[in-house]
Amino acid sequence: VPPLQPGTRLASVRVELDADTRFETGLQLQHVTDIQPGAQSVRIGCAWDRLSPAAERTLQRNIDQTQKRRRLLSLD
Repeated sequence: VPPLQPGTRLASVRVELDADTRFETGLQLQHVTDIQPGAQSVRIGCAWDRLSPAAERTLQRNIDQTQKRRRLLSLD
């Protein structure tokens, strides 16, 4: 499989944020970075492409819940 290149569009990607939060959308790769030199793992940055209103709400709800948990944990 050739390496992923910035600018590549992926028409249908299943995004799973946790066991209960998932949606499908398109993505465009913005950057690809090696996690460790010589390793096969990479970190990718991407832009949502054609994110549906339902997926947008799901994503926003997950962000809100994550931020709320972080605020609660920082109070300890």
